[in-house]
Amino acid sequence: MANFVAELLGRKKSLLIDCAAFALGFALMAVAEDVGTMCVARALLGYPLVNTVYLFELTHVEMRGVAAGMFALCNALGNSAILLLGAVIPQWRIDLGIAACVGLLGLACIAILPESPIWLLRKNRKEEAEQSMKK
Repeated sequence: MANFVAELLGRKKSLLIDCAAFALGFALMAVAEDVGTMCVARALLGYPLVNTVYLFELTHVEMRGVAAGMFALCNALGNSAILLLGAVIPQWRIDLGIAACVGLLGLACIAILPESPIWLLRKNRKEEAEQSMKK
């Protein structure tokens, strides 16, 4: 599903959808009052991410190994931070609300990034790809 969306809409728009689903999923979990809302929230959080595709398309070939390692490290650190947050703040709804804010931060950061030049070239948008590479 995510690959289809990324190919249809582009890497950047797909990442924006990913972050929106992430933020909305955690926000819904934080305010859920019933099982149905929690299930919808979990479904949103299950939306597959395409961030590694975008990362590798923007990373120089010689740095892709480092980028993959940094991605895994940041993922592990983020998971650890959430676990520690849960130990410090015993109110699980607050923890989920903070996680939703992380998704909103992702939305803001991705909004200023360029579209993948590789995707633009695949769509025969050469001028836009050149502009994207300059950013």
